[in-house]
Amino acid sequence: MEGSKLEWADAGIYAIRNTATGERYVGSTRVFAQRLAEHVTLLRQGKHDCARLQAAWNTHGAKAFAFDVLERVQDAATLLEREQAWLDRLRPAYNGRLKIWVPKHTRPLRPAAAPVAKASDVFVPYLRSWRADKGMTQEELAAAADVARNTVLRAEAGGAVNVRTLAKLARALGISVHELRHTNPETK
Repeated sequence: MEGSKLEWADAGIYAIRNTATGERYVGSTRVFAQRLAEHVTLLRQGKHDCARLQAAWNTHGAKAFAFDVLERVQDAATLLEREQAWLDRLRPAYNGRLKIWVPKHTRPLRPAAAPVAKASDVFVPYLRSWRADKGMTQEELAAAADVARNTVLRAEAGGAVNVRTLAKLARALGISVHELRHTNPETK
């Protein structure tokens, strides 16, 4: 897989492009180089979460893919908003969902008939704030919730967790799942 020449420590929006078909996977990251390495490792191991991307990788091989930087983002708080803009613009074939989670105060109300996200698509935007509010380290929270430290790290970095893990984290923090997902302790 090749990538454009840039500052690999930058944050922003990227695409993994299949040069044989033109199909893309779009994502956001705080560190381009780290995220590229994660994708490549999972694809080489045959364990990528995106089944369509994994199948294409298996069919076409690593040399058929390029890592494209779509946009550098200075303010990490806007990553999800910018990712959604690129998903809307490109409608990439490899992304299973074309709608990402956006903090409640910045998203429009969704119609009642809108589909509910799958359990594996739960984001915890205020986890870091709640952990700090309770005076816990990532290691302490992970131990109290009986989850791996990497799970806490990933969730705090904007990654998704399943509902069971969400419940464990909330219980360990002594708050409800709703509070963990929708209330910023810094503004309560």
